Amino acid sequence: MNYVYYTKFSKRISPDLYRNKVLPYFKSQNFNEEKSFWFECFGLNLVKRYLVDESDKSDSFEESELADKSKYLVIERRMNARKRLDIFFYILPFVISFFILCTVVFNSEELFGMPIWLGLIIFMLWNIVVCNFIYFYRYKLSLKNEDLVYLDRANNTINFTEATQSEPPLKDEFGNAAFPVNEFSVNARFLTKTQGTGKIASLVLIHENIEQYNRVPWVHIHALSEYHGTVEHVTKQWARYQRYLDLSLPLPDSPDMELHRNNEPLTKEFDVQNKRPERFWCDFSYEQQTDIETEIGNDAFYNEQYQLSKKLFDTYDLVSPWIQFKASKSKEKVSFSPLVGNMLVSTRQLLIGI
Repeated sequence: MNYVYYTKFSKRISPDLYRNKVLPYFKSQNFNEEKSFWFECFGLNLVKRYLVDESDKSDSFEESELADKSKYLVIERRMNARKRLDIFFYILPFVISFFILCTVVFNSEELFGMPIWLGLIIFMLWNIVVCNFIYFYRYKLSLKNEDLVYLDRANNTINFTEATQSEPPLKDEFGNAAFPVNEFSVNARFLTKTQGTGKIASLVLIHENIEQYNRVPWVHIHALSEYHGTVEHVTKQWARYQRYLDLSLPLPDSPDMELHRNNEPLTKEFDVQNKRPERFWCDFSYEQQTDIETEIGNDAFYNEQYQLSKKLFDTYDLVSPWIQFKASKSKEKVSFSPLVGNMLVSTRQLLIGI
């Protein structure tokens, strides 16, 4: 990624600005294991049906070694040269498919001396090849195609899978470069909104000796939304991650960490003492979680929680969400039989190749 591009419009923030400006860490998580037939049905994808199993799909560094969020939290994914090559191989078959379709549609009667109906058959056969190739390439041929930046809660470091030019001060258990959090400056990056009016502010962390390490130790955390436009929004966003790194407190009461709370002794003890329901967030739909995430940022809720949390934690946090929020029943989804699902998926694959 282009370090200069992401830091050119950044403005350093004084540490005094983000002291005591804390927004509790909260991130939605979809616990519904039922996938739609678009994902469950194979259709004409023989690679997905016979060659790729679930272990292939989850065999990545992030989903295996960094899966336990009581230890690590991924905060950025960077595109590297391999990812750019992946994008090329993903796009090229669809470009060819589009070319074949345009040739069939706009040629008056024949395609290279063949009837149009034969051209359409070739177009659909090509799409079958595309949907199988894409799946095979993704899970069998594609290597590590992105670099990760993640927080190490136990050691209070920001870690990078990307190699550094000089030997880093620390290395984690995976051999990745690790830098203490206090060696990073906090910066706000301002860009014009997509509508052309106003600015969007996003968080940029830059290591004090970044040039020494081949411009690797820096982090750009994208704005939460189009309305994330002030320095205060950025300071609160950084404080969310500081809350995660605070070992004197239990893990943040956030849906994405629900399944990892028992992995940390302090958090487990806190849950037992406060009679927190097990798997509390698992009963909440993803839509309800996002509504709660929005509510947490509202000024009225923020002020109320600040007063409550000062008594309990001496810092701002989401206090006893199991008392404040109740799970609502999720809407029933329309289900299809496997036969109908495979027919619909096959039709989609014939038409667009995915």
